[in-house]
Amino acid sequence: MSTSPNTHESRPARGGMIATLLVLIVVMCAATAVCAWRAGVADGVEGVRAAIVAGTICTLAAATALIIGMLLHNTPWGIHAMLGGTLIRTGIPLAAGAILQAQGGALARGHIMSHLLALFLCALAVETSLLWRWIHVHSVPAIKTMRRPRQQDDAAKGCLSDG
Repeated sequence: MSTSPNTHESRPARGGMIATLLVLIVVMCAATAVCAWRAGVADGVEGVRAAIVAGTICTLAAATALIIGMLLHNTPWGIHAMLGGTLIRTGIPLAAGAILQAQGGALARGHIMSHLLALFLCALAVETSLLWRWIHVHSVPAIKTMRRPRQQDDAAKGCLSDG
C-alpha cells in the first residue's frame, strides 16, 4: 500500500481548511446572534430577519474570500487571490445591501444596512486574522538568494586589488 506524498500532504491542509472555515462560521453565527438580539429589541421581527440575512450574506462573502485566499496563496496568483477576496468580501455585502435597501420592504425597515456594516466589520476582522494565520502556517519558505561562498568573495576581492 503506497501513498504518494501529495495525498499525504493534502489531507492535513484540507482538514485545516475545514477547521478554519468552521471557526469563521461559528464566530459569525455568534456575532449574528448578538446583532439579531439587539435588532429584536430595537426593531422587532423585521430587525431580527434583517440581522439574520445580513449575517448570512457577510458569512458567505467572508467564507468565499477565505477559501480563495487559502487555495491560492502559494501560487503565482496569490496576490491576485487576496485582491479578489477583498473584492468579494466587500462587494457582495455592499451590492446586496444596496439592492435590498433600494427595494424597500421589511429588510429595509429592519435596518439591513446597519446590520451589514456591523457584521461586515466582524467578518473582516475574523477572516483577515484567520487568513493571516493560514498563510503564516502553510506558506512555502521563500527561495534563498544564491550567494557565492565567502572564500570566493575574498578571492574575488584579492583579484581586484592585485590588478
